[in-house]
Amino acid sequence: MEDDPSAKWYYGDPAKDTTMMTTWGSYDPEKPGAPHELKIRHLEYGDKLMVGYRYWTTTGKKPLFPFGYGLSYTTFSFGKLKAPIMAASGTTIPVSFDVTNTGKTQGAEVAQVYVSDPSAKVDRPERELKGFEKST
Repeated sequence: MEDDPSAKWYYGDPAKDTTMMTTWGSYDPEKPGAPHELKIRHLEYGDKLMVGYRYWTTTGKKPLFPFGYGLSYTTFSFGKLKAPIMAASGTTIPVSFDVTNTGKTQGAEVAQVYVSDPSAKVDRPERELKGFEKST
């Protein structure tokens, strides 16, 4: 659990919880609609953008099963990648590549496209998933 970057925020901070009076969802079947306290948990997302695969790829730590890891009865290869090396912010760019089943069994693969912004002026993950498509 200590390797999970979200662990310290998982349970929230009870001191920041909000308590309010409500008649919604009464817990007393003898007094339906009776006012009662409702506690709203306060959760802080202190890991910000560094959630899941974004944290692992940025820190270089290796999870047992990384994001996008799939178990299959066959193997695939990727080739003939076509994509610009750089692109202007806010533009759409074409990306294409071939996915080939190199095994002996039929299967499906989810191809994923990641981007990075090495010149970002704010903290960004090393890689961010921007597109995916299932191929059979």
